[in-house]
Amino acid sequence: MNRSTRFVAMLSGTVMASPVSAETITQHLSVQQGKSLMVDAIYALKDDCSPGPFPEIRVKQMPANGQLKAGAARFPIATDKHCPNVVAKSLAVSYFPYPNFTGEETIAANVLMPNGKENVYKWIIKVTPQLESSIQASQVSARPRSTP
Repeated sequence: MNRSTRFVAMLSGTVMASPVSAETITQHLSVQQGKSLMVDAIYALKDDCSPGPFPEIRVKQMPANGQLKAGAARFPIATDKHCPNVVAKSLAVSYFPYPNFTGEETIAANVLMPNGKENVYKWIIKVTPQLESSIQASQVSARPRSTP
């Protein structure tokens, strides 16, 4: 089983109690109905910025009105982070709201980093209605083109 398969298996609903010393990271995000959202990229780096193993992620609260997916990716790290200008492998965590859902969704996960540090992530996602112009544009672009 590869790393991203193991991660997706962990996304299936493994529950873990929050540790007392964990740092809680809360992010407020929004996405339009019918669109997907990358909620986070969790890097696989050691403290010295060299490549490391993927962190262990245990989802405490799955989305009730959508799906959570993850996959391996490579992203540059922002210059204001611990390892600036490094391109690192990571787990990209994405949320896909159900087609007719609008409202607020909360997802929570414990992330055990390779250095032993554990963080609690809480993503609060607001799914907004699709804009009328976006609906019309997607309907127009979805029509087959006729040849002259």
